[in-house]
Amino acid sequence: FCVSGSFTTGGSNGATASLVAGRAAFTVGARAHEMPPGSSALGADGRFSLQMRANRLVICPNLGVGYLRSIWEPTGASFSVTSHNVALRGGAALGLEQHAHRGVYVTPVLVAHYAVDVWYLGSDVDGEEIATGDTVSSVEIEYGLTARYRYAYLGWSALRDTDNNGNRPASARFFIGLALGGGRKEPSPKN
Repeated sequence: FCVSGSFTTGGSNGATASLVAGRAAFTVGARAHEMPPGSSALGADGRFSLQMRANRLVICPNLGVGYLRSIWEPTGASFSVTSHNVALRGGAALGLEQHAHRGVYVTPVLVAHYAVDVWYLGSDVDGEEIATGDTVSSVEIEYGLTARYRYAYLGWSALRDTDNNGNRPASARFFIGLALGGGRKEPSPKN
């Protein structure tokens, strides 16, 4: 009797910064991915969004653009595959801010985007350059939960798209952050 299996995991590090002026926000971010063995990626993106409030419900229509460069070098192989991806996204985010307890606010979030991706793939196999490109579009759904106390926050989010099969998201992340600059007046909690 023999049981075998595999588990693959990778890591990602990055940073995001937002500049907020009134109801408008501009966000930029960069990240590096590593998925052993032999796969790595670097990416950056930017997004412009507007914020509209209806009591505790926050609606944020947004437009964004992103770039991702991935390299795959199989162990022991004499070739590598490099892909370049430019993505355009447009959609909206919904959040419902809830006062939980003594200055702690919890916000469930739902985001829907229509995404158009332009791909370019290049490979060097036995000294011969091979290149191809393609476009693909999908609907992306992201959902998550953020907890905030004053200017510190933490949260979790997961991303699914129309290309996913099964019940698992395409990606998930945990995050922590600190909002600097202030100027936000806390809403008075209603019990």
